Amino acid sequence: TYRMDVKAQWEVVCQLQTAADFADFLAGIDVWIRRPHVVNKRVVGASILQERAVPKDGGSDRPVTGDHLSSRQLLRELIPRGGGPSVKELVTIDEDNGTCLFSSLAASGPLAIPGGGYLIRYHFSGPGEQARVTLAIPKAGERGDGVSYTADGVVAPTVTWLADVLLPRIVRWAEGNCSLAGKSNRDPLVPLDKFSQLYHQLKEKYGPFFVQNWPETTDPHKFVYEDIAIATFLLLSFAVSFFGRRKETH
Repeated sequence: TYRMDVKAQWEVVCQLQTAADFADFLAGIDVWIRRPHVVNKRVVGASILQERAVPKDGGSDRPVTGDHLSSRQLLRELIPRGGGPSVKELVTIDEDNGTCLFSSLAASGPLAIPGGGYLIRYHFSGPGEQARVTLAIPKAGERGDGVSYTADGVVAPTVTWLADVLLPRIVRWAEGNCSLAGKSNRDPLVPLDKFSQLYHQLKEKYGPFFVQNWPETTDPHKFVYEDIAIATFLLLSFAVSFFGRRKETH
């Protein structure tokens, strides 16, 4: 489990008032976790690899059961549109503190956080005050290692995008518009888990050869992996269409 002191180690970037209650806030967050492509046009979507509850007493892990858990974690894989490496992200939802922590994972360790991550929090400023949804990023050097939020503009959006686009959208979803996100015409046409698996297989098998033997003066990494992503989509689209029709006729 990865936890941070909400007050001591985070720098508030933006906060918005909301009429939504905490359950609605979690519903809005869930859209961003499971369907990031409805707002971030640079990703195909997210594949949920693992979901678990985290006991309050720090005991052994247990499967997720029920909707009202004190703390739970999801491991998701963000798949960029047009190829490029996917990124695994750990999402920790702490209902006691009203926080959702998004942390990019390093390949070297399951809880290494090279980019710091970002925090979205639901809270009240004081008695009788309207609820607020706050975006925060780590304070540089707060943990003694100089870590701060690192963005690539694709699977790790910029802080400006998080504040100007994502946070208002989460508030909007929380205030009753989750159904609109569910009707997006930008939903992936192929299963994301299968896309991720096949893409990585094709990338490892064919990518190095074509990059090494690229005949053009353009960047081979960009075009080779874009073509592999397109090939992956076409193969899965054919499989869904062909085998789907066979099942319907037999």
